[in-house]
This record gives sequence, C-alpha cells and structure tokens, in this order.
Amino acid sequence: MNVENKQHSMPFPATSWTRVMHYQEGEEQAARSALEDLCRTYWQPVVNYFQAIGCDPEEARDAAQEFMVQFATPGQGFDRIDPAKGRLRSYMKQAARHFIVKVREKANTQRRGGGTESISIEENEESLGTEDEEASVSYDQSWAMTVLEAAFAKLRDEYAARGKATLFERIRPGLLEPEDGGALCHQLAEAFKTSSAAMSLEIHRTRKRLARHLRQQVLATVETEAEAEEELRYLMRILAYGRA
Repeated sequence: MNVENKQHSMPFPATSWTRVMHYQEGEEQAARSALEDLCRTYWQPVVNYFQAIGCDPEEARDAAQEFMVQFATPGQGFDRIDPAKGRLRSYMKQAARHFIVKVREKANTQRRGGGTESISIEENEESLGTEDEEASVSYDQSWAMTVLEAAFAKLRDEYAARGKATLFERIRPGLLEPEDGGALCHQLAEAFKTSSAAMSLEIHRTRKRLARHLRQQVLATVETEAEAEEELRYLMRILAYGRA
C-alpha cells in the first residue's frame, strides 16, 4: 500500500472513529475505503514524527510506510483501535512511538554480532527523552495542519460551487488572523468591485464556516462534544504556535 504518492493529490478524507468502525465491521469495499482514508490522513504526521525523532527524510518515509502497512495488517493496529482509548490523534502518535522504539531495538540486536552491545526497548524508550518531546510537537503540528487543510478544502469547494474560487484564495490568508480594522476588507472590496461592508460580511461568514468545518473534523476523531471542544482549542494553540 503506497500512501505517499496520494498524500498531496487526494482530498482530506472523512477520517473518524466512525471510519475506523467501518474498517472493523463494514463490508469489504467499505472497509478498504476506510483503511485507505486512515492511512492517508496520518501519513504525513507520522513521517514528520519520525524525522523529528532522528530519521533522515528517506528513512522516515520508509519507516512510515512500514508502520502503516503493519498497522493495517489484519489483527493489528486498526483492528485493535477502540474509541474508549481516547483521541485518535494521540492513539496514532503513541503507536508510532512504540513502533520506532521497536525498530531501534531490532537494529541494535542485528548489530550485536558486530560487537555492539544490544540496547533494550526500555533503554530505547528512555533515550528518546527531549527528542521525543520535540517529535511529539512536530506530529501535532502536522496533524493540526492536516485538519486545517481539510476545512479549507471544504470552503474551497463551497466557493467553487458559487463560481468564486478566486475570491476564496484571496480571503484565505486572512481567515486565521485577528480582525485588522478593515484593511483587508478595503483591499478586497476594491479588487472585487464591491463595498467594504459587503466584503466584511463575506469574510465574517467565511470565518464562521471555517470554524464549523474545523469543529466537524475534530468531532469526528473523539467520542464526546466536550472532548471535541478541548481538542479544537488544542488545535488552535498548535496552529498559533506554528505561526509564531
């Protein structure tokens, strides 16, 4: 299963605990579709995590490919996922961490014949230290950007359906920024030959739709409304941190 080639060409999938259940319980076609969605969604966050943990880009992609294949093997990762275990984001991150620790343990074991002392899984866990904290942040930032791009994709489709795709691309850069006192509205109003008041209303409504789409994406990966609100706040903090 090669998920890398599709990462940037496919739209963000409707990944959720519901999709996981479709994979576990659905008919063959539905299960395959859900599985591909899950792999595409978490491919880039896992690649970024492995790079931050010390893998070079090629090693990170190879490790992510192996991780996804293993996780998708019947009886393995996706078959064992349970919504009761918490957020899908966190579950996948912990699974990736455990995977890379085992990869390092295997590499050390293979070097044992060459005179290198084997390092245990526990020692590998401890050796991650601050490196793992940085990798965790990288993973969460990648996840947040994936969710954001999903919401943007939905907005883009809405604008395209109205024949206003160009307007969306001009509005998009300012959607996550604080209100700017009308400068953006004035510039866009002139560009699209409308009033500043009309453009202000357009941007206000688009920001509200963006918030709704973000919430829908996050809600799909948790069990309760309260968890969704907490996860959404975390997503926004991660995005703000990434732009700082």
